[in-house]
Amino acid sequence: ALPFFVVAQPVSKFVCGGADLMLPGVRGMSHESLKVGSLAAVKVAGNALPFAVGVVLFDPATATVAEGRVLQLLQTYCDGLWEAGGEFQPNSGFEADQVHPFEDGGVCG
Repeated sequence: ALPFFVVAQPVSKFVCGGADLMLPGVRGMSHESLKVGSLAAVKVAGNALPFAVGVVLFDPATATVAEGRVLQLLQTYCDGLWEAGGEFQPNSGFEADQVHPFEDGGVCG
């Protein structure tokens, strides 16, 4: 499993729109090491499934300022790659342009 960043629900709309993840939007992260240049996922707090993947630009655990890009976006829910794959909705928290918490956190049946 990829290490991951956790964001609040409103941040998902920007990331789903193609914006890189900015440090002020990060609410938490996995305990695995987030190394610069490695891949990491993005999840909404309260939804166990990731909705984006990107390249880590710097380790927020060692950041001295609370600003800047932490993840360069590579792929996100609702982008062209997702559309080419059949537009599967991972769970009911995934909407057209953003992701919401989902109590079950799992995949829809």
